[in-house]
Parts: sequence; C-alpha cells; structure tokens
Amino acid sequence: MKVKATVLAIAIAVSMPIAALAENKKFTELSQDFMYESLASRPNLATCAGYHKHVHKQAKIIIELDGELDNLSAEQMQEQIKFYTNWRDKFKREIDFKTLDKEELADWKLIDNQIAQNLLEYTSIKSYARDPAQLPMMVATAVIQPLRAPDFSLDQKQRYVISRLKQVPLAVKQAKEVLQVTSPFLIECGLGATDNALGAIEQTLPRYVPRGTVNEPEFSKAARVAADELRQYSQWLKAQNANLPAGQPDDAWRLGKDLYDKKFALFFDSGSTPDQILAECELQFKKVRAQMLTLAEPMYAKMFSVPVNKPDESEEDRQNRIIGAVLERISTEHPERSQVMETIRADLDEVKKFVAKSKLVSLNKRMNLRVVPASDFYNWHTFAGLNSAPPLEPQVAADFWVMPISASMPDDKAESLLREYNNYTLKWLVIHEALPGHYIQSERLNALQPIHRRLLRATFRNEAYVEGWAEYIAQEMMNAGFMQDEPKYKLCMHKIRLRLITNTMLDIKMHRTKMTDQEAIELMMKGAFQNMAEAQNKLKRVKLSSCHLPSYYVGMREWQNLREKQEKLKGKDFDAMTFHNKALDEGPLPVAMLEELLN
Repeated sequence: MKVKATVLAIAIAVSMPIAALAENKKFTELSQDFMYESLASRPNLATCAGYHKHVHKQAKIIIELDGELDNLSAEQMQEQIKFYTNWRDKFKREIDFKTLDKEELADWKLIDNQIAQNLLEYTSIKSYARDPAQLPMMVATAVIQPLRAPDFSLDQKQRYVISRLKQVPLAVKQAKEVLQVTSPFLIECGLGATDNALGAIEQTLPRYVPRGTVNEPEFSKAARVAADELRQYSQWLKAQNANLPAGQPDDAWRLGKDLYDKKFALFFDSGSTPDQILAECELQFKKVRAQMLTLAEPMYAKMFSVPVNKPDESEEDRQNRIIGAVLERISTEHPERSQVMETIRADLDEVKKFVAKSKLVSLNKRMNLRVVPASDFYNWHTFAGLNSAPPLEPQVAADFWVMPISASMPDDKAESLLREYNNYTLKWLVIHEALPGHYIQSERLNALQPIHRRLLRATFRNEAYVEGWAEYIAQEMMNAGFMQDEPKYKLCMHKIRLRLITNTMLDIKMHRTKMTDQEAIELMMKGAFQNMAEAQNKLKRVKLSSCHLPSYYVGMREWQNLREKQEKLKGKDFDAMTFHNKALDEGPLPVAMLEELLN
C-alpha cells in the first residue's frame, strides 16, 4: 500500500503543470507568513499557540514574543485594519486559486474568512473600545501563559513574566485612551476582570518566583507597579461609571441586528441565518420539553406519593411541575465539595474504557491529560474547561481544569453549584471537555501536518466545529450504550440539549432585539429548568460575547447532518470510527467545508 501511495503521489506531481506547483509553493509561503505575522501582532495569542520567536523580515530582528504584551493603542487598531486589508489584496494578487488543491483551498477560505472577521471587528464592532474587561483579561493570561512553555528554564520563564509585567502601565494607558465606556454592566465586568488579574499577579505568580531566588527582587517591583496600575484602572472605571447619565438604558453591550447578522454569517460560515436558526430552536424547544416529560413521568410516579395528573392544568404547567420536581430530586445526587476532583477522575476512567470498547473514535497514545484545579492558572467564571496543548507544542500536558469548591465558598452557593453539576451531569462534562470531546479533538488536530496548516486551523478554528463535536459525540456515546439504562442520565442529557437550544435563542434575541434581563432569566429558569446561579452566569456570558453561545447547537446540528450524509454516501461500508477519525484529522474547519474534503 505504501508503494502504491508513493507511485500515485509521484504520478500526480508529474501530471501537474509546473506553474501550478509553483503557485502551490507560493501559497504555502504566503500562508505561513500571514499566520506568523498575525501571531506576532498579538504576542499573547502567539504564546498560547507555542510560537515564541518571530523573525521580523523588514527590521531583520528576532522578537521574543513571550516578553511582549499586546499593543492596545488606537494606532495599532488602525494598523490591524491595514494589515488585514493588505494581506487580502496580496493573496488575491499573487495566487491563482484555481491551482490550489482541496486542502489548500480550505486553508485559503479559512484565511479569507478570518480576514473578514477581523476587519468587521476593527472597523465596525470595535469591542476593544467598548469592553473594559479586555485589558485585564489580556494581562491575566499574558503573565501566566509563559509559565506553561515546555522548553524554557524557570529563569527564562520568570524573565518573560517580568518583562510583561513591566509593560502593564503602558497597556493601561493605551486602554484608557481607546475606551469609550457607556455601559454600567460592562464596567462592572471590567472591575471583576481586574480583580482576577490582580489575583493572578499577587497570588498565583509569587508561587513561581519564590523569595530568595535571583529574579525575585525585580519580579516583586514589577508586580507591585503592575498591580498599582490595575488598581488605578479600577478607580478610573468607577469614575467613568459615576459620570454616566442616570436613567439611560444599559444597552451598549448589544451588537444590534445589522452587526450581529454580519458577524453570524462569518462566524459560522454555514449559510444559515439567525432567523432560520431561531425558528428551528423554537420548534426544538417544544419538542425536547415534550421528550423530557415522557422520561420524567414514570420517575415522578416512583419518587413522589402525589398524583401525576392534576385537573385543569396546562401542558406547560404540567411539564414544569413534573420535570422540575424530578430534576430537583436528581440534583441532590452529587459528590461532596471535597470529592469533586476525585469523582471527575473516576468518571474519566469509566468514559475512557467505554470509548475504547465502543470504537467510536481512536484514543491517542500520548494521553497527556491532567485534571487540575482551575485556580492553578486562572480564575474562571465557568465550572470547568479544557486548556489543550499548544498546536506548536503538542507534548505539553493538556489541562482539564475544574473550579475548586473551596471551604470558604458559602454553603448555599456551593450546594447550588454541586446540584447543577450532579453525578450525571459530571459524566457529560467529562465527555464534552475530555474524552472523546475536546481533548481527543485537540490531540488529533495536533498531529495534523504540515505544521503551518495545523497552526492555521487551530488559531482560526471554527467554533461550531469545536463545540458541535463535543455535543454531537456525547449523544453518540449514549446511542452506543453509555448509561443507556439510566433514565436519570437521559433526562439530564435532555436538559443539556434544552440548554443548548435556550443559549442559542438567548444570544440571538439579546443582541438583535430588546429582550430584557428578566425575560432571559425566565426563559432559562422556567423554560429550561436552570437554577438562578446558572441563569445569572449565562446572562452575564451572553452580554460579554456574541455568536459563541449558538455554536454548541449549530455545530451539533451540522455534525449530525454531516454524519447522515456520510452514512447515505457510504451505505453498508460506513464505519463510525473511520468517519470520526478522518473528520477530526482535518482540524476545526467549517463543517460544510469538511464535507467537501471527506468526499
């Protein structure tokens, strides 16, 4: 087989015109330059990708990106517009796209889409001028991320952190000059993000620069100055808030229909419109609630000694009463706050064994996944997530971080969190974030060759592909028999599906209409059976982002459609593991584009 493949490759190369081969080489060179120059303009992102040193061709110097902070000035934002505009023109001027093969054409479409998204951001959306949380969030990540680099000595890591800390005063100055803050909500979030950044600087970093070490005096001074600047930034934000006109609606976080629709089209690159997705979700919302009632009724009859039926009760009230009561009882089955990490590790072992047995997708040999407390690196707002290995450093451990429920957390808040992430929901969480969800996804991506393609598709990833896979494969796990005989798990999975649908509806309505906070909370709590803490966190998230929340539902739907098409195309030769492996090996492209490559 290897000989035949080699002969075929030679035959294709020989039959391809010399001009086309030259075009392909030129496209590869331009793609690499665009990718690396994009990262060089955003050092924080470069560090996260594992890109540490950039050769500046014009200045003929080497820039150590891990020691640099992102430039937040107004001049830099104009430079970004010029950068993306010039690169789009350069590609179109120097490349004949008819000569590109399918993989190269997919790369170009991803590049062109990313250019369009960035131009929309820098020319129209301008979140950098509206959202005061961006500065402290950037700082928090920037000063922590160099500590994960695998090939640097501790001394070098410390020096990079110190270098970035020294640039915080300039970053604060730049942010103040650019920001036009008109939203009390966004100011509040900016203050919270600043507290998190202070926690990273004053609590987390000192553990990596112990007293008595060579770099400690310089670090302590830089950290103190950076922290003082961030505290002054907080005071500045409070002053901005005090000067806002009283009585005005707090709507500055909304994108509005026009900008949202433009961003939605680029973000998903699927051809679907917000109106189409919203209409579909409203139908699915009713369908999933009806399915949940069917699952909940027999459990309700066993759990409670009251009649299942009530006279003169509407269907909606019946669903709310029965489903809500059963979910509330299920939620009491959760680990103690001190046992969450151990429970997740045990679930991970269980899921891993099932994946290997079911042959849904291949497990990677490296298995460099760690379950760690989130506070080791970041103060996150969500309960858990995956911090995967950088695409240029796949050997680095991937961290499945979990919010520690500390002894200092108030009992009512801890109990609410534990009920939301009960024994059954934790199993879904492990599937979604780790196996065979995001971790397997990122590991197969990190094996993609050539390296510039891996970096491109990892950095400019399609979120519907990423989040959609994790939700799609969780359903496929259940279809393959995982927890199949446990109705409590099935009901919790339906609740999660309802959450995806509700998240999508919220995102579209909150940014395109005047949907109020109360209407949003009611939809989540009464409509989707979410508790108050979860609903409040989601309300905050929908205001701080746009288009990301629908990626879970839209992506799951696209993965399911792709599978159906592949099953129809392959017939009796269809194999789920082969399909999943091939799809994941292409990296996070728009799913519609993925279909072209698989065919």
